[in-house]
Amino acid sequence: MYSLMLVDDEYDVRKAILETICWNELGFEVVGEAENGREALDVAQRLNPDVIITDIKMPFMDGIEFVKVLREENPITKIVFLTGFNDFEYAKTAIQFNVMEYLLKPISADNLSKTLTSIRKKLDEERDALRDIERMKKNYETDRRIMRMGFLHALVAGGLTKEYIVVTFPKLGLQLDGECNLVFVTKPSRHSLETNTLGVDDTDLLMSSISKLITQIADRYAHNETFWHLDHIVTILSDNRKTIDANSDMLMLEIQQNMEHFYGISSTIGVSEKFDEVSKIRLAYESALSALDYRLILGRNRIIHIGDIEPDSKVRFLFDESNETTLKSILKTGTKEQVSKFINRMFENMRRHKATISDYQIYIIEMFSVVVKTAKSLIPDFDLNVGNNLNFITDIFTHESIDDVKLWFERLCHRVMEYINLQRQDSADILAGKGYEYIKKNYQASDLSLKSVSEQLHISPSYFSSIFKKSTGDSFTNVLIKIRMENAKELLLSTNKKIFEIAQETGYTDQHYFSYCFKRYFQISPNEMRRGIAEASSGGSNAP
Repeated sequence: MYSLMLVDDEYDVRKAILETICWNELGFEVVGEAENGREALDVAQRLNPDVIITDIKMPFMDGIEFVKVLREENPITKIVFLTGFNDFEYAKTAIQFNVMEYLLKPISADNLSKTLTSIRKKLDEERDALRDIERMKKNYETDRRIMRMGFLHALVAGGLTKEYIVVTFPKLGLQLDGECNLVFVTKPSRHSLETNTLGVDDTDLLMSSISKLITQIADRYAHNETFWHLDHIVTILSDNRKTIDANSDMLMLEIQQNMEHFYGISSTIGVSEKFDEVSKIRLAYESALSALDYRLILGRNRIIHIGDIEPDSKVRFLFDESNETTLKSILKTGTKEQVSKFINRMFENMRRHKATISDYQIYIIEMFSVVVKTAKSLIPDFDLNVGNNLNFITDIFTHESIDDVKLWFERLCHRVMEYINLQRQDSADILAGKGYEYIKKNYQASDLSLKSVSEQLHISPSYFSSIFKKSTGDSFTNVLIKIRMENAKELLLSTNKKIFEIAQETGYTDQHYFSYCFKRYFQISPNEMRRGIAEASSGGSNAP
């Protein structure tokens, strides 16, 4: 059952439509009605109907303007326009607002029923398409292949947190959950790519074929993920240590020989050290690339292990992009418990791997740098006393324990988070206050709207609406009406201006709509209020 709202300024038309249609049989429930665009906007914002049938020519706010404003807050509501022959060209301008149907007045029950049946069918199809599990699975499998490639490229490029990596592996079906990992990079010789024995001059085609060849070979030896990245092929082996120790060199040698045999293409392979945690894949990839650089010294067409050339090139204590991203995120939107847990994990990792004092110093300076950059990006005038803190980092190791250093850094992060939260709240309150002041200064403008105020503040309407309501306790529309009505009352009681003049001075272009809003707000019409004050004043002057 879909919810529906009817808008028309003619009561007889609304009554006829409501009474001549078997709404439930057609799959609809009429949840509201209105007699003009302004009233319709209030009702629609409260009820969020699936479908709105609205006239175009109405007082106070016509159907076009009503739909235009409604679209800013509720773009998924389906619209049906009621229009006369003379309005039809005018109605065409509303096509940008996703109008589903146009109905010409006078409309028969039969035509309206057919239209509603058509709309329900479209709504059903839209809903069913979104809920079609088989189609969702098919689309997901297609998307997942694309997502796998995107994820693997991001994995070696950096910027992914360890938590995200671990969660994403099983979702994408990646074979990277082994106890031991190794990255090697296969780089075909540029000259041999151009002079390959197949006579193929499409380098992309060759690289794609080489990637598939390496995948086929690697699959016979160990769990792996192989993909073409830039001008080389990346292979990540992830299996038990025995399998990788026994097969990795043989696997790489077979790759080189097959490339030479089938394509006439020579290659150099750079190999990382073995590692355990998947969060170290990017560093391992970079070390494999570093090994490749040595081909200029050692010669091409070789398998070069970085550990043979740089014996101390194990994965170092580096506060990498993944950790940096995590710490930034926690500082901005996390809790003190989360940052404490993160810091404990970082220090425990260094303790477990027997880090030296120098390692600790470098690591903490890198973390401190992230805290400084994050704080300054959000709070330009915030002073962390960088010089003294850096001296403290250097000197503290001669006086204090590692636990004291950890506690100091933890407290520093807590202090920064407190300032960030205060700044965020202050910023929201300041923006809401500026918005309120702008409304008070410009309430006379008939085109004053949530969107126009948001544009003045350079923020989105949805964000301004949220912070404004949180700050004032009321919606933008209600606050605007209150300001206009209170000023209208003041003008009504303190001046002899006519009602239409007061309406114009308080942002209303239509005197009748102004009177309608005034009575709705004060429960009395402008003329009645003015007469009441006059009578009270007259009665007071005649009193003995």
